[in-house]
Amino acid sequence: MKSRSIRTGISVLSTCIATALGLFAGTAVHAEDKFLALGTASSKGTYFPVGNSICNLINEKRDTHLVRCLAYDTGGSVYNIQ
Repeated sequence: MKSRSIRTGISVLSTCIATALGLFAGTAVHAEDKFLALGTASSKGTYFPVGNSICNLINEKRDTHLVRCLAYDTGGSVYNIQ
């Protein structure tokens, strides 16, 4: 049961990130620096290090695609969808 929940969470997170990057990809050539804020739930939870890693990957190529990412801790999944 727990592994199914984790797989679902990772799938949802991956979909959200792909959508966010897709929004920026089409306009990056003509755009100024864009900012992506990624809410990750508690800093002691599972998704905080995942969010930080994703932002680190995005920020490595910041000069190419002009997108800056910041992962921050939030109140959790209910807070993130509001």
